[in-house]
Amino acid sequence: MYESEGASNSFGLLSVGDGANINQPFAHQKVNLSVYYNSLCQSCAQFIIKDLKNVFDSNLISIVNLRLVPWANAHINNNNSSISCQNGPDECELNSLESCALNLWHKVLGKAYINQIAHLSPSPSFVPWVVVNNQPVGKDYANFTHYVCKAYGGVAVPEVCKSPLK
Repeated sequence: MYESEGASNSFGLLSVGDGANINQPFAHQKVNLSVYYNSLCQSCAQFIIKDLKNVFDSNLISIVNLRLVPWANAHINNNNSSISCQNGPDECELNSLESCALNLWHKVLGKAYINQIAHLSPSPSFVPWVVVNNQPVGKDYANFTHYVCKAYGGVAVPEVCKSPLK
């Protein structure tokens, strides 16, 4: 871990969906898909570029509340408010830029978000950490479509969910 005192204490979240309650899924609500990642993580970048784009290509977004969360392996030092990033100060800076791009730039939200990541159960042991309706999919994150389709209980099912899934 590297500490970056000069990094902004801001964190971000991208939420794409209709604003349905993400804490209590009902059969007619969208499936919650959360991706926790680091900006300099190669496996995270590969997942987002190659796999996650299928949420849009396949119209899976019509049944998904998508949340993208940078800063997955970051920590705040409560003694001096500095931020530690797994891949050094450059990652802290890039996470800040992504946070800005995700339209959240607020110190309190950032601390709350790192706290949320710290309380995930089980704790993320790698990134990207993909969670569908509060259930981590583990190392099978590239097959997230299967989990989303399986979790969806609505009537208007996207075509991608009608074909045989792995």
